[in-house]
Amino acid sequence: LMTTPVNLEVEPREVCAHSTNADIIGMQQEIEAELNEGSYKSVLPKTRELAAVTKANARSFYLLGKAALGSGEIRLARESLLQASVFDCANWRGSAVYNAIMKTQAKNRQIHVVDFEQFITSQLSNEGVFFDEIVPQNMLYQNMIKELGDIIKKVLSINE
Repeated sequence: LMTTPVNLEVEPREVCAHSTNADIIGMQQEIEAELNEGSYKSVLPKTRELAAVTKANARSFYLLGKAALGSGEIRLARESLLQASVFDCANWRGSAVYNAIMKTQAKNRQIHVVDFEQFITSQLSNEGVFFDEIVPQNMLYQNMIKELGDIIKKVLSINE
């Protein structure tokens, strides 16, 4: 099995109705304006606070992720952007939730998994990881193919 890569830098397409209201939207618009001006570090505390009070709001986590990425806080950026993708109410791409289910089931059944999502996520701060919103660059597939080959050799007990 292989997990599906998730482009964390893509903005969520739909915020779930139960997680937003006019005040939240207003705060998000203010934060986005500051992010567009490049004020990543100064807006980071606001985005942390907003994400803390809007637990399931994909846009709040996306804004926190962008602020963290712009501030050089890569770990926080990954975590926040992953949360944003999980809470995206539009089911239009692969999801960390589906990948987690796959990994759990594979572990229970002792099936090898190539964690392509994790590899792609580790490349977050690098430019040009994805061709578009969904498809990663070819070089990343080449790395995944090498890992898959290593797993097949291990399963078949092939030594070189």
